[in-house]
Amino acid sequence: MAKINVEKISFKNYGQCLKITNGIIEAVVTVDFGPRVIKLSFVGGENFFHEDIEQENTVDGEPLEAIFGKGSKWFLYGGHRLWLSPEDMPLTYYPDNDPVEYKNIPGGVELLAPPQAVNDMQYRIELVMSEDKPVVSVKHYATNVGGVTKKKAVWPVTVMRRGGLEVVPQPTNNTGNLANRVLALWPYSDMSDERVYFGKKYITMRQDTDIKSAFKFGINNDRSWAGYFVNNGMFVKKYNHNPNGNYPDFGVSYETYTNNLVLEMETLGELVDITPGSTASQSEEWLLIDKVERPAANDEITLDTLVDLYIEK
Repeated sequence: MAKINVEKISFKNYGQCLKITNGIIEAVVTVDFGPRVIKLSFVGGENFFHEDIEQENTVDGEPLEAIFGKGSKWFLYGGHRLWLSPEDMPLTYYPDNDPVEYKNIPGGVELLAPPQAVNDMQYRIELVMSEDKPVVSVKHYATNVGGVTKKKAVWPVTVMRRGGLEVVPQPTNNTGNLANRVLALWPYSDMSDERVYFGKKYITMRQDTDIKSAFKFGINNDRSWAGYFVNNGMFVKKYNHNPNGNYPDFGVSYETYTNNLVLEMETLGELVDITPGSTASQSEEWLLIDKVERPAANDEITLDTLVDLYIEK
């Protein structure tokens, strides 16, 4: 079996980072800020995640400065991050620009962000890589370091490389005369948007750098995965959907957002009361599949074949 190697590197303009590899795939996580998993790729291959290298995509101005202080600015950076749902402006956009603590753990690394002074939350991410497969386990933790209970859901968000095609499975369980799915839409989501295809078993959405308008939807994804085709391969995000769970945004466990800059793949934990000193968590498993041709957005036959071969086997 291959040994997991962890080394400290300087990565592009992201400063000091940690690179984790099993010889098949590699991940890069930031430690000068975040934490963010800024890269996931096959060794020597292209990043499946988006990199905002010039750090042009930001949120700043009066809403952030009024809460977090003058000059406060939240950077997209790219890659994978941890938030809490429901979304709140400006509290969600806490400027996570300070160094994080880190340590090696079996198979990977643990990353601990500083406590958030206003939100009274502290985030921790554990990233563990398989020794012999292109698979990564990512556990997310949010601890209440304040004195007031907060009702929140752990919300991991992955910003994908531009130009790809996302596939989200729809519930297929036969509930007879009763509804079997929830579809949540945001005020700016136009149901006639050409980037989105609502099929029989899947919803597909492509990232298009020429279309500036935003589209976001959420679904009670009881099949517990979603995928993204880019780099002549496929990224798969798996998680646990509880059919009886209390989820945000009308009860959806998976959400996705796109505009001309990004496409974000987002899983949601259940809404829970995070009491002072307690921790809420959400786990994901990431899989990279190499040399997979991107299907047409409406090609559900090919999607079924790929799902049977790699995902729901």
